[in-house]
Amino acid sequence: MRVLAQSLGLLAACSRGAAGLQDASALVEDDPAADAVGPAPDATYRTRAHERLADREAAHLGAYDALLTTLAGVPTMYHSQHILSYVRDKDYGPSLLHGGCLYMPSNEAWKQFYVHVGHPYPPLFAEMVARSFFAKCDAQASGAQRAAPGDGECTDGRVRGAHRCVEVRRVGEVQHHGSSIQLFETDGHLPAAPPPQQRSDFFPASRAAERNDTPSSRRDKCSKSWKLPPVPEGRKLVVPTQFIVCSSKPFHPGINRDMLLDQARWMNIAYSGRSTYSPMDFDHEDIPEADMQMEFDLFKTNCTPSAFDDCARITFAHDKECAEQAFVESKFIARHNHDPFGLFTVIFVGDDKSGILGMAEFPQLTGEGQRELVVRVSTTGLRHFSSTNKALKLDTGYDEGDTVVHEAGHSLGLYHTFQGGCALDGDNVADTHPEAFPNYKCNQPKSCGKDDPVHNFMDYPEDACMDGFTELQKRRVWCVFENYRPELFKKSLVISTTA
Repeated sequence: MRVLAQSLGLLAACSRGAAGLQDASALVEDDPAADAVGPAPDATYRTRAHERLADREAAHLGAYDALLTTLAGVPTMYHSQHILSYVRDKDYGPSLLHGGCLYMPSNEAWKQFYVHVGHPYPPLFAEMVARSFFAKCDAQASGAQRAAPGDGECTDGRVRGAHRCVEVRRVGEVQHHGSSIQLFETDGHLPAAPPPQQRSDFFPASRAAERNDTPSSRRDKCSKSWKLPPVPEGRKLVVPTQFIVCSSKPFHPGINRDMLLDQARWMNIAYSGRSTYSPMDFDHEDIPEADMQMEFDLFKTNCTPSAFDDCARITFAHDKECAEQAFVESKFIARHNHDPFGLFTVIFVGDDKSGILGMAEFPQLTGEGQRELVVRVSTTGLRHFSSTNKALKLDTGYDEGDTVVHEAGHSLGLYHTFQGGCALDGDNVADTHPEAFPNYKCNQPKSCGKDDPVHNFMDYPEDACMDGFTELQKRRVWCVFENYRPELFKKSLVISTTA
């Protein structure tokens, strides 16, 4: 539970921004360029956008490139290299130009993070880097690093982590534009946690689908995917679905019904294998795009549309607890799932405080009929929310609506493609290549010796890179649905008379 609190404390702190963080070395103070408004979100640290206005963007990128070159020689920091590469490309990436000490987690620390947190909102990684960077490693910063939670002091070279002292190892030093950046590997995430009353200590970890456990704990009736029969061509699942928006206000100011209807339409395109995608330079073979033979039906039966009722199962719930804490307390979402046997429920978290992008429950772990068996998605993952609400300055990388597709996959029994790391068949699907860690960029690493499945909906890249499911993922979904959600399966199954 302590590791869980550390991970969620980090996310919660980042999701609230960097205000009040006096030990973050990247803070912008007296620089006149600090007040410049660029395409990056507001931040209390100097960013790539600031450096561009100061005509130092090339130098800014050069500092990241030098660090990435150093990290490439540290195999125990493979995922931190990927995270830093993701942050490098963002206008809101913190500037490291003036030198200092950068503390980044080891692969093992990342594994613990994902076991408990799973799907974070990736732009928050920029905040994480800013909080892990100390200017010039001066005495004041070093004192802040050594101070332990509870006014104690970290000894034996350890530094302050989220909730404990963490071990650090110096792995290199980069000289760039007259400044020195020292790079350290840590066995935990460094940023300080928020005050205790704001920590998410009661996260329902026992069933969260975004946890990434070892494959041995994930075996079920549908695990041997290569033995599952093909889905007959004459069958289709038309799943009765409802969308609920939890908001702190009577109506969410940034969401309308048309956006939700469009999200449902996009889900059906994705699950029919018809997603639009522009091939990348690294694509050397066709991307699997199985027709899952299923659709999500958002409209009520025996309902005639009128000016007062479009017959869509859409509810705006004025519920501050659900709107802010749906990811950290399951009871706040369960009370809105009134028909767990009859409806597939998606809840949009309107004012999330946790920093999580999406989450769902596995039906093979959360039995049918339990009201916690829902899909939860932050509004930052709703189709066209970021581009519609431009004043929020959100990253539009998650604007296509694929977060809902991904989380629905969990609620239908699919694991992440990186489940179990490089273990064979870690996600219980034999035709997806294994990968060591989630991928947030649209590139083609080979973390386990083969091409990582970055185009699969069950990985973590930005929406522009997600494109399809495999044939064995399809067979697993049908098997899990029939065995673990039998009542909803029977209500959804349509058999063609011409089959």
